[in-house]
Amino acid sequence: MVGGGSGVGGGLLENANPLIYERSGERPVTAGEEDEQVPDSIDAREIFDIRRCWARAGWGVLGQAEK
Repeated sequence: MVGGGSGVGGGLLENANPLIYERSGERPVTAGEEDEQVPDSIDAREIFDIRRCWARAGWGVLGQAEK
């Protein structure tokens, strides 16, 4: 850990040089994904797409409205 404790919160820094990654952006939708007759598996990125949509709509993690 780095720091003298004089910063905001008065604690030590956990990571003085964090790795910062660029966002990958929106995922393009392919013709195969739009075809309802083709079975597809759910991938990890699709889970986050669904969760992001729920968050924008004000829904909780399990699809229940948040109060």
